[in-house]
Amino acid sequence: MTHVYRAVWTDNSLSLIDELPREFTEWLSSRGTPIKIEKDSVVVDGIRTATWSTFENSLGRAVQLNLVEEHEGTWITSITAIWTPEENVLWADVLTELPHNQVGIVNAPRVIRNLLLGGGEPQIGRDSIEVQPREVDDQNALDELMEGLNDEERSIPYLLMRVGKGTERKLSIQRATRASETLAGLAQVFAVDEKSIKYLNGVLAPSHRLEEVGARLMMPGVIAAPHDERLTYFISSTDLDDNQKTLGRMMLRRIGMTSQWPSVPVTWAMLKRECDQKRIELLQDAKSRGASIDTGAIVRPLDPSENAAEIQRLRDQIDYLQEEVLVAAIAAEEEAAKAENYLNSLVGRLTSGEPPIHLRMKRQNIVGTIAEARNHVKHLVIPESAERSIEVLDGSASSETWAGDISQLFGAMESYAIAVSRKKFNGDFLKWCDDGGGYFANKIAMKESEPTMKDPTLKAKRVFKVSTDLDVTGMKLMVAHAKIQMRGGDQIPRVYFFDDTKGATKKIHIGFIGPHFLVPSSSF
Repeated sequence: MTHVYRAVWTDNSLSLIDELPREFTEWLSSRGTPIKIEKDSVVVDGIRTATWSTFENSLGRAVQLNLVEEHEGTWITSITAIWTPEENVLWADVLTELPHNQVGIVNAPRVIRNLLLGGGEPQIGRDSIEVQPREVDDQNALDELMEGLNDEERSIPYLLMRVGKGTERKLSIQRATRASETLAGLAQVFAVDEKSIKYLNGVLAPSHRLEEVGARLMMPGVIAAPHDERLTYFISSTDLDDNQKTLGRMMLRRIGMTSQWPSVPVTWAMLKRECDQKRIELLQDAKSRGASIDTGAIVRPLDPSENAAEIQRLRDQIDYLQEEVLVAAIAAEEEAAKAENYLNSLVGRLTSGEPPIHLRMKRQNIVGTIAEARNHVKHLVIPESAERSIEVLDGSASSETWAGDISQLFGAMESYAIAVSRKKFNGDFLKWCDDGGGYFANKIAMKESEPTMKDPTLKAKRVFKVSTDLDVTGMKLMVAHAKIQMRGGDQIPRVYFFDDTKGATKKIHIGFIGPHFLVPSSSF
């Protein structure tokens, strides 16, 4: 997955070529990985390879700082400063090359924010780039927002935050501020007050309105295509956890999946390509002289065809969308099978006056459902360490369906644990589900296959952090798991748990909630 941050200074208020090496060095130090980078050289420091390359001709000059980190995959941060007689250009690529391109979170490097704050008025297309949210609280600000949304030439995503009132507004502004920092140079965040939201909802298409406090991503071209769900995404504030950075990270991932990057002039592309080639030559020279450089640090030369990268991007996007369609179709099939089984029990519970516990926990996404579950369960332990790559799951079109399934699982676990504590049930959780306990028994597995458990690597993937009340070591092997979606791609959810309802803690402990590819099996 690649995230491209771009900004253009139309004046010479900031010399990016001079500032970039200094800011890059400070960034490396601030993150606890200081490296003494050198001009036109390669520096190898453990798992990190840093390269500083330069290029100059009659069209302009370019300086590029590149960092490759080999740790459970390849993480590449490449920042190029370009100078032409007309412009200063910042071009940053943050790329993850991992076994599964949905793994992990890419955060905006602090160096990008520092450069954007360095002076002048950086821009992307029509928009000035800011690292703070723009407040929309009067007619002028509202007019500017609408003008930007309707501009067919807009090249940067807008994130609209309905902030609400009172204490809700304070929290929304904090979330918008953190999102601005995460998305600096990649998207523009707007904090819209309640008075302005009434007008905004009046002119936006129904599918684009902000009917409640929350945030909506509006990609370029969204106004002209109101029914294209790829170009817009809404998340309610009730579905966000207490971590103020969650909103920015979720939207960062959504933007990355959409992959709508602004086009660049030929001059910029040529200068950057020359810097890329210079870096490759420096790496190859260093390797020939005995430097220990992982192959991931030596990038293959670019295809001379200008369209090659775009063709590959489109192929990757098609693969991703086809996978999403398959997963959604399977999820729909499973949901239809569930509906009839739950109808009678739901009617009975609803007529009692109180909604069932899983409906009280359910939110529109998984991160919100987990957060709400902690407020309702007393016999279920869900540590933060159990949440693994949740943004991968919530980035899927099936996230709301999965969130509902997880809430049903947690509700069934809570009911089971209560029944065991009151000595009204003596079987295990699988037996509880098989007896109509509120979750499908065919989605529960109380053990792993023999080939999986005989593989040390696969077995180690199932050792999770737990409370020392459960195990004094703070770690526990868990083999019992719930298949939130039984079939589909490698990104479908799994939940691993340990049943201690008859043990010392009298609870069920959740060890893992995340995509299947993080807990692979011998057959997967």
